[in-house]
Order: sequence, then C-alpha cells, then structure tokens
Amino acid sequence: MFRHSIAAGGAAVRLALAAALTTGGVAGSAEAASMKRTITMVAVEAKGGTTVDKEPFPSAALPEGKGYGLEAPNAEGRWEVSTYRWEPN
Repeated sequence: MFRHSIAAGGAAVRLALAAALTTGGVAGSAEAASMKRTITMVAVEAKGGTTVDKEPFPSAALPEGKGYGLEAPNAEGRWEVSTYRWEPN
C-alpha cells in the first residue's frame, strides 16, 4: 500500500511539473527575450620572465589544461611563463 501511494504521488508531481513548464514557459520565454542582460568578464594575466643564468628553464611540464603558457628561452636566454584566468563577474 505504501509503495502504491508513492508511485501515485510521483505521477501527480510529474504531471504538475509538466503543466507548469508548458504554461509558464511560454510566457516566461517571451519575457526573457525582451530582457537586457550584461555579463562582465574579469581577465587576469599573471606573467613573469627571467634569464637562464638567473633561473634554469623548467624541465617539468606545466599543469594540464588551458590557461598556461611557457615560452622557451630565446637567443639571449630569456624565457617567460604566463597564466590566464577568465571569470564572469
């Protein structure tokens, strides 16, 4: 008996949810389309550089993923590392 009442209650919840989404979704989408939205992004770039005589070029790889850059030493022995971070504010 308990199992039956849970199943019946679940069906009622699904039916109410479907009705709310179909009737409220139509009016809500028209309202949402007319709204103006602004998304502000914060960009941070941490960058550093040195020469191989002051600090050797790292032999270990940078962490996996995007947002890191490592430039090999140039003719003068200068190398740079940088990281980038983008966040919605």
